[in-house]
Amino acid sequence: MILTTINKRCLQILIIISPIFFCQSAIGEEPASPFVAGFDRFARHKQIDLKTSGRLLVTELNCTACHSSNNKELQPKQGPILTGAGNRLQNSWIKQFLSNPQKTKPGTTMPDLLSHLSADEKKKSIEALATFLSTKHQPFPELKSTGVNPLPLEYWKKGNASQGEQLYHQAGCVACHEPDPDYEGGSNNLSPFDKQLEQLDPEDIEELGLNHLLRPIKSVPLPDLKKKYTLKSLLFFLLNPESVRSAGRMPNLKLKTLEASDLAAYLLKDQKIKKAETHVSDSLVKRGQKLFVELNCINCHQIKGLKPLKKFTSLTKLNITKINCVSNSDKALPQFHLDNTQIESLKVTLTDLKKNKNKEKLSHQAQLDFRILKLNCYACHEREKQGGIGRNKKRFFETIGHVDIGDEGRFPPELTGLGQKMLLGLMKNVLEGKSEIRPFMTIRMPRYPAKETIPLPELFSKADQYQKITEATVFGGQKGLATEGRKLINNGCIQCHQLLDEKLPSVVGVDLAGMSKRVHPEWFRDFLLDPASLKTRTRMPTFFPDGKSSNPDILDGKVDRQIAAIWAYLKEIDKHPLPEKILAAQSRDTELVPEKHPILIRTFMKEAGTHAIAVGFPEKIHYAFNAENVQLSQLWKGRFLDAKGTWYERFTPPALPLGKNLISMPAKPSFAFLKNLKQDWPTENNRIQFLGYRLDKQKIPTFLYRLNNHDFQDRISPDGSNGFTRIIHLNKFSQEKNSGKLYFLVNSGKKLKQKKPFSYTNESGLTSVLPELLSKKGILHKQEELTLWILPLESITQFEVKYQW
Repeated sequence: MILTTINKRCLQILIIISPIFFCQSAIGEEPASPFVAGFDRFARHKQIDLKTSGRLLVTELNCTACHSSNNKELQPKQGPILTGAGNRLQNSWIKQFLSNPQKTKPGTTMPDLLSHLSADEKKKSIEALATFLSTKHQPFPELKSTGVNPLPLEYWKKGNASQGEQLYHQAGCVACHEPDPDYEGGSNNLSPFDKQLEQLDPEDIEELGLNHLLRPIKSVPLPDLKKKYTLKSLLFFLLNPESVRSAGRMPNLKLKTLEASDLAAYLLKDQKIKKAETHVSDSLVKRGQKLFVELNCINCHQIKGLKPLKKFTSLTKLNITKINCVSNSDKALPQFHLDNTQIESLKVTLTDLKKNKNKEKLSHQAQLDFRILKLNCYACHEREKQGGIGRNKKRFFETIGHVDIGDEGRFPPELTGLGQKMLLGLMKNVLEGKSEIRPFMTIRMPRYPAKETIPLPELFSKADQYQKITEATVFGGQKGLATEGRKLINNGCIQCHQLLDEKLPSVVGVDLAGMSKRVHPEWFRDFLLDPASLKTRTRMPTFFPDGKSSNPDILDGKVDRQIAAIWAYLKEIDKHPLPEKILAAQSRDTELVPEKHPILIRTFMKEAGTHAIAVGFPEKIHYAFNAENVQLSQLWKGRFLDAKGTWYERFTPPALPLGKNLISMPAKPSFAFLKNLKQDWPTENNRIQFLGYRLDKQKIPTFLYRLNNHDFQDRISPDGSNGFTRIIHLNKFSQEKNSGKLYFLVNSGKKLKQKKPFSYTNESGLTSVLPELLSKKGILHKQEELTLWILPLESITQFEVKYQW
């Protein structure tokens, strides 16, 4: 009894400290052997057999890049494409990596190809190879700024490391890579299941076969990124990993450009790049290219214009009793530094392949298991009690806003029985990154290369032995039930689920609209009858306990008809009104009231147009900014805005200011290039680009936009409760001929009166005030019936204007 208590307490302590302890140990270790995620997690603990683990090593170590195989499952993952290595990788890092791959990047699957050379010859070979690779340049893609993807000048230098840190720990990077032990975010909530684990003795855990749930998952090691990349090259790699690593072992997290910039800023924080002088001689480049082919680097790494020359013994004809890459015995061969477990797995696999002459046909289940093992889907997903998020990483998986909807609301879904559940079309869209089912999760479902995922939907279906049953068979061909289905959903489902993006307050669950295009009808029926039987540890209750309906007054309480009715309503939802409770919630007060900090809402307004950004302040003064024409549109005082049209009525009617003292800003563009003062001020400015906005600590936006060769930063903040102070920074980033001089429109009207020094007031009551020195530069510019007060901006990098009314 005493021993049991001690063991229990030790286990509890281990569980409590394990996230910290294992993070530190994983960072400090330098694996002496290649790190393959699936092998390390499962093969080393005998959760997969030796043949499977050896096959995994054959693909991930690129054995078949040299030793050919007609087995599609054993094709090599291939190394990074090196066509653009010259402007992607730092030359000093290339040399360091070639000198000692394992030391430079612990766990790398790249073998040492130069260990057989003398020190002097090795140094010369590295110099030649690095010089050759430094000449392999490929232009980075040219990204254009749009309203959806606004970009500042030299956006790769504008990343926010703090936001990048959050992104790294929330979007999914830490599912595979090591979290930062100093990161303070994440959820500390233990699920009921994890709490139960804490109560078990080690003997109980062993007996129940739950050791794998307590075992920390080792992370895919990262190299010293600061020595390897530049901000620009890392950003473009993060945006499109497949362009460099075509096998998708590093998937695409669907980052926006500025997100990639933030992530690169975090990963390369405090980077100092020393410009190395590289002497490029034609003879050295030619020698490097020759070595690249002779050392068979080209077998794994693609470079445009080069092809492998040497043919090797095919995989099934290898004699593993002789000296070879597996044994690590001949330094003239690639040195992988395999450990005993890896060597044993490879020997078993190669012996089996030779014995069966590579003709063994894997079952659909085995093909599926092997493919998701290679892609490391198990880092996030569990299937048949294998894989899933490691205990030491669970805290980094959260819901947006930290809303507690259970583990199924923050962890990626199980893949057990997926073929029985999900329609092939949806599965294809999810894998291609075209469908987002769980937008409330911080983690993102990544996108993988099509060549790796195309077989998956069919494999899931066949592995799970799905047999198609028609909708009519499942629901008995019953029709005209959608109205009753609406009532049933109103009574229960909408307490946790959205419909067409509409929901009750605080609801964050999966949107049920379009369900008939996502899941098989028989799975839908079985899940409603008994949710827990199809999804372990779900919080979804059954509304049909013991096969009886919780709503006996609808359709006579007949369970089969009620389930058919729910399906019918979800299938035909665009033809029916939303459930009553959602409609009632929509009719409630939707007035936005800024209290402690400003409120910003993108909406549709009569004055500011379809790209309006309304900003309300606790000081009870507010404005609307037109992001399409890029100009300040309207000012008002008092109450802010009714958001009903924005939230519920799809921008019809437009959002209306609720306050008083509404005043419209001059309708003409705020900025213009004029070649002389005889030229009319333009009525529109098609060349101005809105680049988005950023919020400061006070949550006040600074708008970013560009006109010709100038970038602007525009911040509008309350000047007490009387008006606004507008501060505009401008940066001229290039010379542009024949464009004229840049001017700013301070105010305009049919009549402009100078009631106070340094200010003019128009007939609408808008007073614009400039500082004394700037006011003296202002010009009254006549144009037809209007008088425009304009400010020349030559040699000005920042100016301020106040608006009062």
